[in-house]
Amino acid sequence: MRTIPAALAAGCAVVLALGGGPPASAGQVGPSPQEIVVTPTSVPLGGRVTVVVRACAGGTVHSPGFPSARLRPVDGGDSATAAFTLGAASAPGRYDVTARCPGGELTRPAAFTAFRGAVHGGVGGASARRASPADMAVGGGLVVAAVLGGGVLWLRRRAEDRAARAAATRPRRGVAPQAR
Repeated sequence: MRTIPAALAAGCAVVLALGGGPPASAGQVGPSPQEIVVTPTSVPLGGRVTVVVRACAGGTVHSPGFPSARLRPVDGGDSATAAFTLGAASAPGRYDVTARCPGGELTRPAAFTAFRGAVHGGVGGASARRASPADMAVGGGLVVAAVLGGGVLWLRRRAEDRAARAAATRPRRGVAPQAR
């Protein structure tokens, strides 16, 4: 009976000697973070960004674009979130985001892009320039062409209606007028 524990101990010693020691995460407190979600992915300098980290009970999140922010656990889930304002003094470009959780660290490369300027709604989203004189001329020309085309069609239809009414009231040759 003593041979089984001795064989088991010898087997464990062989496994440890060959590099099968305890997992590297044995000293970690919780699960390691699995995913970093950043919204929005394109933000103007001085804009607000939200970071959500899955499988993280709390910790910090940081990036070269903003100071370190504390992650707060999301109610009823295994995620944590932080919101921050991108510094107006930051440079435009792509930024990595790193989350440090009790279970480990995770970095998402190029998580968001910072740009100078503002988003102009109604002109294609992230357009940072105004309409040029050429843009205005093209747009004005299209409006004038639409008005002229509509006017021509209206006048043509009006002339066709007049001709049809005149033909309807004119007596036909060889046909006696009908009594009314």
